[in-house]
This record gives sequence, structure tokens and C-alpha cells, in this order.
Amino acid sequence: MTLTGSKAHAGPVAHLRAGGVSLLADLSAPGLPKVVHWGADLGELTEPQADALIRAATPGVPHAGFDTFERPSVLSERLRGQAGPLGVSGRRGDGTGWSVHFTEQVGSAEMPAGVAGDLGHLAAVAEDPASGLRARSELVLHDSGILEVVTSLTNISDTVYQLDGLTPALPVPATAQALLSLSGHWAYERIPELLPISFGVWQRDSTEGRSGHDFPIALTVCEKGCGWRHGEAWALSLCWSGNHRHTVERRPDRTTWVSAAELILPGEIDLEPGETYTAPRVLAAWSDRGLDGISQRYHSHLRARDGHPRSPRPLTLNSWEAVYFDIDERRLEGLAERAAEVGVERFVVDDGWFHLRTSDRRGLGDWWVDTDRLPSGLSQIAGRVGDLGMELGLWVEPEMVNLDSDLAKAHPDWILQMPGRLPREGRHQQVLDLTNDEAFEYIFSKLNGLLGQYPISYLKWDHNRPLSDAGDRYARPAAHRQTLALYRLLAALREKHPQVEIESCASGGGRVDLGMAQFCERFWASDTNDPLDRQQVQRWTSLVLPLEMIGSHVGAPRAHVTGRHADLSFRAATALFAHAGIEWDLTKLTSEDLDFLRRWADLYKARRALLHSGTLIRSDHPDPRVVVQGVVATDQSEALYCYAQVGTSRTSQPAPLRLDGLSPARAYRLKVEDLFAFPRTVARSAPPWWPGPVEITGKAARAVGVTLPILAPAQAVVVHLASI
Repeated sequence: MTLTGSKAHAGPVAHLRAGGVSLLADLSAPGLPKVVHWGADLGELTEPQADALIRAATPGVPHAGFDTFERPSVLSERLRGQAGPLGVSGRRGDGTGWSVHFTEQVGSAEMPAGVAGDLGHLAAVAEDPASGLRARSELVLHDSGILEVVTSLTNISDTVYQLDGLTPALPVPATAQALLSLSGHWAYERIPELLPISFGVWQRDSTEGRSGHDFPIALTVCEKGCGWRHGEAWALSLCWSGNHRHTVERRPDRTTWVSAAELILPGEIDLEPGETYTAPRVLAAWSDRGLDGISQRYHSHLRARDGHPRSPRPLTLNSWEAVYFDIDERRLEGLAERAAEVGVERFVVDDGWFHLRTSDRRGLGDWWVDTDRLPSGLSQIAGRVGDLGMELGLWVEPEMVNLDSDLAKAHPDWILQMPGRLPREGRHQQVLDLTNDEAFEYIFSKLNGLLGQYPISYLKWDHNRPLSDAGDRYARPAAHRQTLALYRLLAALREKHPQVEIESCASGGGRVDLGMAQFCERFWASDTNDPLDRQQVQRWTSLVLPLEMIGSHVGAPRAHVTGRHADLSFRAATALFAHAGIEWDLTKLTSEDLDFLRRWADLYKARRALLHSGTLIRSDHPDPRVVVQGVVATDQSEALYCYAQVGTSRTSQPAPLRLDGLSPARAYRLKVEDLFAFPRTVARSAPPWWPGPVEITGKAARAVGVTLPILAPAQAVVVHLASI
């Protein structure tokens, strides 16, 4: 089948086009598609032009190699002498089936020739009778330019197939010279690591049963010198919340392959006859406009989903750093009353509300209200929160259990463990085996009951312990099935309570992935509210997630995690560029701080429609101690930018703030937002235009920029532009 230009017709080529992206695949030989090009739009191609392009991209044969060249498919096969990550890894009980060779394309009613598609979708099915396996590969190019890769493997033999891995891989050109990965740890997640791509294999594995604090939310390769606003880049984001493997491989022939897949533990997936394993989806993005171009594709793709949050993102107060476990009705009501005064729209009761839960050592699993501290259950606080015009949210950690809980004492066999071998505790807790139907139904019934009994509109869903020695009661590895059980639990609750929004939290940012994005409207990016660290954490979280999905809170003056002090204006500016909230004991604030928060809440509500729908801009500022980001309306009618000084500059004057993303032909009225007009500076005077308003064209704003005061560290200014 050939898919070229504006129509499909029989032939050996597939050319998918959408969103300024082309994917050209070779279908000339039986088997799965072989990607020749994934990147810049090639324009309309006739069949002869597409064939000629494939021939032009085919290399010769070197010495000491195979006699003919054969391009690898999306599932690389060793029999073909192909490079890249091994597409299918596994065997049968007698040791056979370890080598696969998909040569027989399988037809069906919708795919008579084993291959089907249109201008944005290509699907192919091929079998290997010798190994008894059937593979299906789907490549979908969405309007956003995002390439979705879906692969599956079916056992068509009459014996069990032990699957070790199913790893689709995509080629990138030799111009990809750098590897950008994201690492990190608790309270400092998604920190960039830029490495040269060298010959051999770079690999990042995780077996903690969740994506983890060091999850490369978008494994990216790019040309040398690529920045936020310039350069060519290719990125893969894995839609999976369990064990994973990310790989970049460069061969001596300069072919380079990138892959992202589930990491399957030994013996974890045995395919019975007729059974199918579908690998986690991979969403791949290409950009010739730097990392911002990558982000814009992911943001556009996520915003186009049916389930994407579209209502205004409510200003949220979370009780955790305000009260910790010290919960009672009087204290919660006092906090709620003060929250309503400053304009909070969603009040979240965090940890400590349920049976026995006076510390993190007890109570997990007992999901009913502690009536010693909340004699009215949640009814009184729910009623007061509702009377104050706010939504009620609740913290839960359904996948975990404390040994000191009624649940663990009654059902120690529900703990995820190898029989008779309890794993080491983490945060004084164990993992509940959701692959056990009885445990699953128990947790579902408790959460379903809470959501049915109380007017809860939001769950903060936590996961504070990695999985270790994660076996089920039959001594089988269970990380894969535990992840699927989590998805099944979330889906069941969403079906019963579609009005309830869910935030993904895992000791902060330990489960920020596009697998959870199927079920969650919000992600808690990190457990730290320190604005200095948050500037970087949120900047790189937004590589994939749009701002409306990233939770960020104004915390106390002295950050509870790092101990650093920061001015309220800096904390507020950092939280503004996200789904904003507060995590601070408002009952102890001065009248001045309360007044600031009221005005900040008003600003957030006035600007959130822009922040949560516009195009995210992150400038390549020449000062590494400055972070610049902005959001420009889709019609370029207005914009909001934040200039954050995160350290002491080496120069005595700041470089001008150049405002990217505006319409060059338009004139704009530029003004510093009032809340941020008086930052601490290390200068005798501000620039003469400060704080505005001043008129400037979009072209001049980009080419010349505007000068700013010399800011002290941990200060920020926020400027608004409106077209005139």
C-alpha cells in the first residue's frame, strides 16, 4: 500500500502527514513497516517521488557486513541483521522461539493485505510461523504532529511463550548529537542531563514499580546547540506508570535508535495460546523549533483529548504543610474560613483524616473517618467548605498499607510480597496487592463509599513507597499486573464518579507520566514548595505537561523541605505559572500577607484562561541564573511573562528581557503586574520606563527587549502585554 499525497493506492510506500510532520515508511518487503524518515514535512509526494526518496536514503554495503542492506522495522529482528534495540525478546519452555522473523503479512476483513491505513494512520500485522508469534504495529500521526506508536504481540502457537520484552524503536538522523534526559530525586525532580551521543548504548532502567522521581518524562535527542527556541529535536514519552526502560543506541554505521518500553521482569508475562500483550503506547514528538516546539506538540495533543480539564482550574488550598497530622474540626474550619477570605476555590484535607492516622506509621488501609478527631465524620467540614463557596478535596493513598492498621492485621496476605518474605518497609508502609481481587474490591468499595457519602470533588492520590520484591501470593512477579490494576481501579472510580478530579502524587513528583494522564487532571510536581527549586522542577515538567496540569503552591516563608527563606512575591510568581494553590497556615498570617494573597488570587483568576490555553514560551536567556518563561495567547492578542532571578548574576547589569512568541506586526501595551512592581533590587534606581505602561511592537520586543531592574536573588517580576 502506498499512502502519498492526498490519496491512498497500492504500492510499497506509506507517507503519513499531519501537523507539519512527515513519516515515510518502506512497505516493499513483507513484515512490519520500516521507518525511513520521521521529522520535517516532506510535502506532497507522488509514488515515484516517494520510491525515489527511499532509494536515495538507502546506503551501500560496507566490508565485513551483510551482502545486502535491509532497513530495520519498528520491531528490530536479529535474523535480518538489523541494529537497534531487540524488538521481541522471549522464548518457549523448551528454549525455542527466541528468534523471530515476521515475514507473512496477515489479512483480515479490515486489512485484506495485512496492511491498512490512511494519510495519518498505518497499521500492519505480520506473523512468524516458526516462533508462533504474530506482531501488530500501528503508527498514528495526530493533528498535533505527535506520532503515536502502538505494538502488540500475540501467541499463535499451542504452547506458552515467555515474553521478556516488546520494544518498538524509531530511527533518528545522524544530526542528533546530544541526549537530553531528566533525572532527579525526592523534592528535586526532572533535572536535565545533557550528554553527547556516543557509539554504543545509553540506557535508563527503573524497577521501582512506578515511573519514579528520575523518570525521563520525554527522552529527547537533539542536534548540537539545540535550545528552547531553536534547533531540531526528537522526543519519546512513554504512557506507562510502572517499570520502564529508555534507550538510545548509536551503531558504528551511524544509525541511531531511540526507544521507550515497559521493563518486564523475568517470568512476569507468560503468553498463553491466543493471548496478546500490548506494549505501552509511545507518544513521539519532532520539532525544528527547539524544545518549545516539542512542548507545544505535547500540550496541543493533551489539550485535544476528550477528558482534558476545560473548566477554570480552581485555586486550591492543601492542608498538609498548614496542619500536617494535627487535624480536628475546629482547626480545619478555621483554615477553611481564612482560605475563603483570600479567594480559594478548592479546600483539600490532606493526610490525617482517617482511622488511627496520627502519624505516618499507622492507619493506611483503614479508609473511614477517624471520629475521635472528626466526630461528625466529614459532614461538618464538608458543609462548612460548601457554605464558604469552595469544593472539598481529600487525600488518599489506596495502594499502600501500614502494618499497624485494621486492614493489615485482618489480611496480612493482601500485602504485595513473596510468600513468607515481607519486603523492607518504606515510609513505614507496605504495598497492597491490587492483583488480589478481594483486596481490589475492598479498596474500591471504601473509596466508592466515601465519594458517594460526601460531596468530594477531588482526590489527591498519593503513592509514597516504591515497589520492592513485588511478588503475589503465588510467588509470581506482579509489578506489571499491579500497574494494570491501578489503571482499572482509577477507571472504575471515574466511571462511578465522573465529577471527581484526581491529582497524581507519589512522594511529590514520583509518578508524573502520560499513563497517569489518562485518569488525572493534575500532577503534584514535587513535594517541595521552595520556589528556587520549583522554578526548575516546573520548567522541565512542562516539557510534556501543560501548565493547567501542574500543581504548584505558595508555601510558608521558610520552605519546609529545604529550610530556605523566600519573599512572598517570589513564591507567588512561581506558583502563578501552573495550576496554582496555597499550602500554608493562613490562620497565622499578617494582614499584609493576607491582602497580598487576595490580590494574587484575583490575578490568578484573571490570567488563568491565558495561562491554561496559550502557547508556552521559554526563552534561552544568556544569564544561567535567570529563568524566563511566558504564555502567549493562541491569537497573540496578549501574553504574560515571568523573569525569575534564581542566583546572583556575574554581570552588573541584566541582559534585556527579550519577549519571544509575540506577533511581530502588532503593537502591545506592556506593564508590570502591580503585585510584582517592587521587587528587592541591588541597584540605586529602576529603568526609566519601569513599571510601565509602555508601548512596544512584537518585533521590537523580540529583537531589542526591555531592560529590568537589577534583581536580588530569589526575586521575580511578571509583565503583561495586551495588543493595542
